[in-house]
Amino acid sequence: MIDLAKVADIVLLCIDASLSFEMETFEFLSLLKCHGFPSVMGVLTHLDYFRDNKQLKKTRKKFKKRFEYEVGGNSKLFPLSKWEKGIYPKIEVAKLARYIGTAKPPAFPWRLSHPYLLIDRWQPAEDAQYKSQDELKVDFYGYIRGTSYRVNGKMNVVGLGDFNISNIEVINDPCPEYKKDGEEEE
Repeated sequence: MIDLAKVADIVLLCIDASLSFEMETFEFLSLLKCHGFPSVMGVLTHLDYFRDNKQLKKTRKKFKKRFEYEVGGNSKLFPLSKWEKGIYPKIEVAKLARYIGTAKPPAFPWRLSHPYLLIDRWQPAEDAQYKSQDELKVDFYGYIRGTSYRVNGKMNVVGLGDFNISNIEVINDPCPEYKKDGEEEE
């Protein structure tokens, strides 16, 4: 949750209406607040558990009020009502998608001036020859956001401390951007 709070521009916070707000929800909101608080949208699920229309309206109102209190009045809570045949109603999903498409994430000056890495995976370096038990070279694979790291600079690994960067190599993105129909590759 800490790594995601650092790099998130827009957050879709899924809340199970049958369980109410869980402790993990509040922990994640707290982490988001510590890292600049990006745009947060709530998605209220499992509303089909409420059979009575009056109880459903009361529940939605209660969740909306609490969500606005925790996140702020400018955030939106989307209710997804019925789960039928493995999907939610197209109209509700379309509203959510439209809102995500028009949302503008805030610019965080700290993020723009500091590099940070979202690590996808890591592994011990293949060509490393260790001089002692304490020395270990590790290859990190992931995405750099903000400014760039520099060779011979320092990188902080949360919980472990600062380490020297000996080499930086750009590799092909395993998830290239989506090509529209009719577009040819260059």
